[in-house]
Amino acid sequence: MKKILFFLAFFSFFLANAQKEDCATYVTEYKGLLNEGRINEAYLPWISVKKNCPKLNEELYLDGFKILQYKADNLYGEEKEKMIDEILSLHDAFFKNFPEKNQQIELDKALVLIKNSVENKNKIYNWLEIAFSKYPEKIIDVQAFINYFRLSYEKFSEAEKTLTSDKLIERYILLNGLLDKISVSNPEKEQDYSAAQRAINGIANNVMTCENLDSYFTKEFSKNNENIDWLSSSLNTLQNKCSDLSLFKAMASKYYSLSENNISAKYMAIASLKERNFDNAKKYYVKSAELESNPVEKAKTYYTLATSLYSNEPQKSKEYLKKSIDFNPQNGRTYLYLAQLYVNNISECYKTDFDKKIIYYLAIKTAQKAQEVEPILKSYVSRFNAENGKYALTDNDIKDGKLSGKSIKLGCWINETIVLP
Repeated sequence: MKKILFFLAFFSFFLANAQKEDCATYVTEYKGLLNEGRINEAYLPWISVKKNCPKLNEELYLDGFKILQYKADNLYGEEKEKMIDEILSLHDAFFKNFPEKNQQIELDKALVLIKNSVENKNKIYNWLEIAFSKYPEKIIDVQAFINYFRLSYEKFSEAEKTLTSDKLIERYILLNGLLDKISVSNPEKEQDYSAAQRAINGIANNVMTCENLDSYFTKEFSKNNENIDWLSSSLNTLQNKCSDLSLFKAMASKYYSLSENNISAKYMAIASLKERNFDNAKKYYVKSAELESNPVEKAKTYYTLATSLYSNEPQKSKEYLKKSIDFNPQNGRTYLYLAQLYVNNISECYKTDFDKKIIYYLAIKTAQKAQEVEPILKSYVSRFNAENGKYALTDNDIKDGKLSGKSIKLGCWINETIVLP
């Protein structure tokens, strides 16, 4: 008996080692084919490794997803469906053998169906529902957001209404709040996340009325009035078209009392604007800018101050435009607005025709900076220069007046020194 057990143990050991050697050979083979771009040919040696050494490493599965998706992209009908099923099974195997490496399996499987245009709405919906319940902060794929809300809306629209309007609003708030956060942390994809928000807003348009939102948030406010995250995301939902609700001011005040930060100060500014309390609006926008850590967002707030609340006060408007440029010198519209500010208020700051020419000269040079940082603004700059260039100091004026290289100080609220070429 002992001899038999010894033989079986030895045979198992021998077989396992033989399989490992085979796997190493097949790994070398399929890796080489992948590197050469011969992805279809890599399938058979890869499948041998997956069958005989499923616990080899994480890379086996990552390579497998690449191979199987390539094959799926080049198949049609039933063959494509079978390949997609194989991709889903590979996700299950990956989770079974490396659960710590594949913690977003529901999301991954949903995206396989979405990106392969598989119309299995129930599976996609159920997997996305689990994903957004278990690990919402880890989801960054815009298609997950759009499809989850689209399918949620379909559940709401069904005759049997398997999803209530309150639940749909809840999901709307969740998804928009998450998109705001990941947009800030992934600025290179900000346009994609903004597009996702527009898509969700388009789907939700006839449900997210101020009347519905007022009713929903009035019920929820008393339960969540100490919850900073809830207040922030709820105010974000209301700010665009429902900020004139008295509820908005109440929620903004509560949020600000719990946490004085750049976001809560911004909501207080918006609420103050709706009440036409412009002094308070100015105060809170300045506070929001001062508390903001993101320079681009800080620049946006200063630009808002300059172009709305201080648009009739050229000195203060210029002050905030300069601050905006300091924090984000790549926003061409700031230079354009500053150039227009010089032209619109020129009568306050010139005594002679020469002063007037210099101010127009400054405006032209300022507008040209807009085109330098954002070439897309070329047509706006060209139009501005065509309208105002005829009043500006010319090269002949500089030559005839022997002004080449001279520094000219402009006082008044403009307060700039111009060095002529």
